[in-house]
Amino acid sequence: MRIPISRFGNKTRQTPGVFGMFLALLVLSGCAYNTGSVDKDFAFTPETDSGLIIGSATLGEGNRWYEASFRFHFSEAGEPDIFGGRGGGFISAFPYNSLMRRTEPSDFKNATGTVFAITLAPGDYVFDNWDLDNGSTAILYPVNPKPLKFTVRKGEATYIGNLHMYLRTGRSLAGIRVVADGRPAILDRSERDIPLLLQRYPNIKRQDIDVRIIDDRPWGGKGPPAHIEARVAN
Repeated sequence: MRIPISRFGNKTRQTPGVFGMFLALLVLSGCAYNTGSVDKDFAFTPETDSGLIIGSATLGEGNRWYEASFRFHFSEAGEPDIFGGRGGGFISAFPYNSLMRRTEPSDFKNATGTVFAITLAPGDYVFDNWDLDNGSTAILYPVNPKPLKFTVRKGEATYIGNLHMYLRTGRSLAGIRVVADGRPAILDRSERDIPLLLQRYPNIKRQDIDVRIIDDRPWGGKGPPAHIEARVAN
């Protein structure tokens, strides 16, 4: 299989549909799970021993419907445990049911995605991979991308940014428009996201939120783009 070349300059490994989804979930995330947001009545108290990461996850441009889905995988920083794993999960633009179909509408009028508020134990974490399911034939993901670091602080909500997947579409052999490629980015959409988050979680106060946008340059984001070393599987 030839390496797909796109305007994103982002060569990726490609695996076929159903098998690819199974393989990506096992290889990329280990024991990762789709990390859900806290209940809407969540509040910090003196007994709270965790912190929050908050932000949004979106894909494509505008509020156009895409069959594609993506996952940003994260894990605890540091050395793996004796079983070779680290605690973690993944964040996607939408909650999915068992058939990987969206279960909720977009939170935004001019974007496709949702806000999130996820509770984690205090400490250092990394986004260590991502994958893009184009909804029909393949899952795209980089090989050995550099980790993107972030920190969770006890009793604080940290806005880490808008996790966004830029998409490039093309035509299949049958002439059907499909998602052909993608590039991840972490953007500052705090002026849009934080008011919505405060509305959804009324017990979280603005003074509890620290804005710390994750530096996504190792993944080719803002600033000088970084090359992601990747291969393609037959």
